[in-house]
Amino acid sequence: MIDINGDGLPDRVFDRNPKTDQTGLFVYLNTGDGFDNGKQWQSNLGGSNDWKNAQRTKTANALC
Repeated sequence: MIDINGDGLPDRVFDRNPKTDQTGLFVYLNTGDGFDNGKQWQSNLGGSNDWKNAQRTKTANALC
């Protein structure tokens, strides 16, 4: 559980819909006395280049 919306309450986050087993990012926001009905925030959690980090090279110039 993690606070997704910044209200200080821990929200439930799943990589599959716990009701249907559909893949994706599903978030159930904490209402303070339970959780809302949940919402799919992201449908694709991998298997494409969208989730790969590009290789980057940084150089630093030495100060003399």
